[in-house]
Amino acid sequence: MTFPWDSINNIETTLLTLPKDENGKLDPERCVDEILDFLIFTYILAHDNIEERFNVSLEIKAEDMRDIIYKDIAGEDFTQRARKWAEEGKPSALNFLLETETNRVFNEAMLLYADKAGAGTKTWRTMEDDRVRDTHLYLSDMELPIDGMFFTYDGDGAEAPGGFLLPQNNVNCRCWLDFDR
Repeated sequence: MTFPWDSINNIETTLLTLPKDENGKLDPERCVDEILDFLIFTYILAHDNIEERFNVSLEIKAEDMRDIIYKDIAGEDFTQRARKWAEEGKPSALNFLLETETNRVFNEAMLLYADKAGAGTKTWRTMEDDRVRDTHLYLSDMELPIDGMFFTYDGDGAEAPGGFLLPQNNVNCRCWLDFDR
């Protein structure tokens, strides 16, 4: 399986080196465009991983992609948060946004296409290193039906990594799902 974070350093470097105006602000629309391009790449990568894993051909529907990429989280989609960080001249915040949104888009797209491919179960996987947060370590290797919800010991729930209600369970998450029929 190929992960989008294998390529994330390229886009992070781009965000850090974008030109700033005299007030230290980044061009918000350029930041949104750069992040959007990477999220589309991530979505397609998730789709391709599932096609390869299950040896199937699945159609990519623009509305599915749009729904996942532009998902409203706490009243904002990624474009609103990206514009805010760009206007404040905070490329490091843009990097956190990029990493968090990449993981969320990857896992939500994987879940969508695994379900379409006939997967019956999903398993929570972690990087198994000392950076894995306790609430995700708790979920490590947990297997559920494809439509099941993962619940952390702090009561937060998600269908996939990156989909929690509490930001502290999403920001910089590197977990992913594995699937079986």
